[in-house]
Amino acid sequence: VKSKAPEGLPVAFLAYGDSDCEEEAVKDSAIDHLKKHLEECQKDFSREIEQRKRLQEAVDCFLQQFLIMTKRVYTTLKNRPAAAVENEARAVHSISEAANW
Repeated sequence: VKSKAPEGLPVAFLAYGDSDCEEEAVKDSAIDHLKKHLEECQKDFSREIEQRKRLQEAVDCFLQQFLIMTKRVYTTLKNRPAAAVENEARAVHSISEAANW
């Protein structure tokens, strides 16, 4: 750390006595900054976990409703005697099984 040159000396000299205090202040500042950054990261992580939880609940709800709908369509098609509907009934049944899995 350079300091002002005393009168009569043309070149500044190094003063080591002040550097410990300045170094500690820089370390403290850096640690405080890192703690704040860590807190923000933890908040972001918590928000992300909550968002993923809500998304998973929405997907589960959709799949349940989709499964119910496909089972109803399958039942409706199954009860029809026409041979032309048989392929569609099997297709809907396969979709229903896939959604149930």
